[in-house]
Amino acid sequence: MRIPVRTRVTAPVIAVAVVALTSACLSSAPTAFASSSHCHTFYADEGRQYIEDPELRAFTLTEELEIYLLNGAFFPDSGYAASDSRYGEWAHWEPFPMFYIDWIRANFDAPYTEGEAAKHVMALFGIVAHGMSDAVFDGMLMDRSREHDPDHDNSQYDINVDHFFVQDQNRNRQFGAVLPFEDLAEVIRLYQGWDIDPDVYKRGQELVVTSMGFIGASAQNEAGVNRMRRNYEWTSDNYFNADVPGSLPYIARLMGRYYQAVWERLNGGLTQESFVLGWYTPRGFFDRATDHTSVESRLGLWFGESVAPAYRNSDWVVVTDESGDVVSANVRGIYGDESYPLFVRPAQDWVRDHTYTVTVRAGMETVDGTVLEDDFVFTFAIIDEEPTPVDGGDTGPDGGEVGTPDAGSSPDTGIDAGVDTDGDTPEVGGETGVADASANPTTDPEIRVSGGGCATARPAGPGVLAPLLLMIACLFRSRA
Repeated sequence: MRIPVRTRVTAPVIAVAVVALTSACLSSAPTAFASSSHCHTFYADEGRQYIEDPELRAFTLTEELEIYLLNGAFFPDSGYAASDSRYGEWAHWEPFPMFYIDWIRANFDAPYTEGEAAKHVMALFGIVAHGMSDAVFDGMLMDRSREHDPDHDNSQYDINVDHFFVQDQNRNRQFGAVLPFEDLAEVIRLYQGWDIDPDVYKRGQELVVTSMGFIGASAQNEAGVNRMRRNYEWTSDNYFNADVPGSLPYIARLMGRYYQAVWERLNGGLTQESFVLGWYTPRGFFDRATDHTSVESRLGLWFGESVAPAYRNSDWVVVTDESGDVVSANVRGIYGDESYPLFVRPAQDWVRDHTYTVTVRAGMETVDGTVLEDDFVFTFAIIDEEPTPVDGGDTGPDGGEVGTPDAGSSPDTGIDAGVDTDGDTPEVGGETGVADASANPTTDPEIRVSGGGCATARPAGPGVLAPLLLMIACLFRSRA
């Protein structure tokens, strides 16, 4: 979740007022009402099934370690819930994952798959899944909703998607707040200088876990959720369709590749093969794919590690046409210097059935100093095509199974792998050559007031009455 401007709220004013009034009357420490944690646990959980390395996939599927992954998946949001919220925003982005990786390597021996080390690795995977999914969700799905849902409201979007997901997919997971809180406090103290009591982290995490129960209960109100759908008809129809960039299955598939890259960073450094995890280019079956003013025209690039700020521009990501002329485009991340992906917005309309070349230039560096050794090049063309029919689990652009993939296989992700350019299609990664996954960047300034795949308001409310009133707030919202 991302809240650069603290005026963002996720429930109607009446709900916030009820909780705030309770806080004023009881004068206790602040609590929080957070949402979209269900979506975050889905990305982290489902992403394991798309890890190509069978040994790494088997490790992440270890049952007794799952609780650390799921809690890590919303640990950054617990910062907004905690009484000391400084770490919430910071924990979403680099350099926090880089610091956490360094701490694990300094305190444990490879291969980090047993004992306390394993718990930290799984917590790390959950935390990085949160940051990446926020950026992709905001930059692709939410920005599309802004164009396709006439009554789109950023302040309500994340929490509504969480309700759709819980109700439609029957995924209402509930579990306890379990993380190595004392060690996390030490990591943040060492690298950021904040001496925060571990109990603060624990309490924040417990509040987010509690909020998942509120959302789970509220999502059972079918009439209330249906009223939410009225303002988000396009989103309601597409949030779980992997043909749509930024959808929940799309992000989960990307996460499998991202886990592999983070594992490489933990075990010596990001490889050249994982420098660019994949890309998305406009798809011909979207009506406005050639229209440079539409979100459907934008490209996206996913990296194994956040690119250093000096390289997030059109000098380092270059688009050329069939004549070799440079196509003017704006290249930037969704959240400026903190972004994981990069998005490319053309300054002019694309030409249908015209082949474009995208070059990520050699010499580009990540925040940790990894350098791209050779130009990374791929081509794309916007052609007439039909989307993959959504029927059961078959929702990927290349027919990849979504839902419950076989743990022993590596399903097609429907996202371009960015490796090989000979036309072969690797088992995981979609086509190479003509890119076939999509990106819809949100680089407009107003998107900065929104959360990414999650939402948090910070009303205060203590004791027994606060959870009850927060539940009432959910019901008020479902009736709004």
